[in-house]
Amino acid sequence: AAALVGARCTFLGHPDGRLVADVALRLQIARAIRQVRPDALITCDPLFFYGPTYINHPDHRAAAEAALAAVMPIANTRLSALELLDEGLEPHDVPHIYLAAPSRPTLWVPLDEEDMERKIAMLGAHTSQVGGGWDYKGMIRNFATQAAAQARAEGVACELAEGFVFINLARE
Repeated sequence: AAALVGARCTFLGHPDGRLVADVALRLQIARAIRQVRPDALITCDPLFFYGPTYINHPDHRAAAEAALAAVMPIANTRLSALELLDEGLEPHDVPHIYLAAPSRPTLWVPLDEEDMERKIAMLGAHTSQVGGGWDYKGMIRNFATQAAAQARAEGVACELAEGFVFINLARE
């Protein structure tokens, strides 16, 4: 899926359904942040627990919680993880955070048909997640259509959209 957008993916070796936002996971993510030194981090909204027809996967919540805790203070503070300094990994400030699937987005990103096809192809690349005749394509399109309706209500012209909570940590 990552290759479809020119990204690279690193797996941290945790089994599906058993992720816990503990200090060990926070350190793994902070290590990756210090190695890669990204301009942005995209994760789930850790506050999204459930909706009228959906319970968010506990791995998604744990990953989001750990990612935010890794960004600050572990990845960006010298004294928060001395073991990372011992590995030669200097602190890094991630200036922009995007929380996906929030209940109250603060940023709307309009999508075109090419974006939508890429999103569908990326989810389709996760064969362990989309088997069994599940209409994931319809679900993804429906999410983008519903998000666009919310975005239009807030003055954003679009037919398809994705919403995020945007956190600006840039020190300017």
